[in-house]
Amino acid sequence: MFGADERGGDHRPARVLQLVRYLHDPDGVDRDGEDVPDPLGWHLDRAVLDFLAATGAELDVDEYAFG
Repeated sequence: MFGADERGGDHRPARVLQLVRYLHDPDGVDRDGEDVPDPLGWHLDRAVLDFLAATGAELDVDEYAFG
């Protein structure tokens, strides 16, 4: 990606951490027989947040559900 300094009026960030999750992926783990809930939650620990802030990076998260 290009930052504002490299392409004039383009203000897209130069640093991005991109996360993509696929829920109910046909190739994923079959948990129907287990008494454990499906793991839908996620978090970023302090070290990751500090790293993103220190580098000026943005977080881009996309999630897709197959049904």
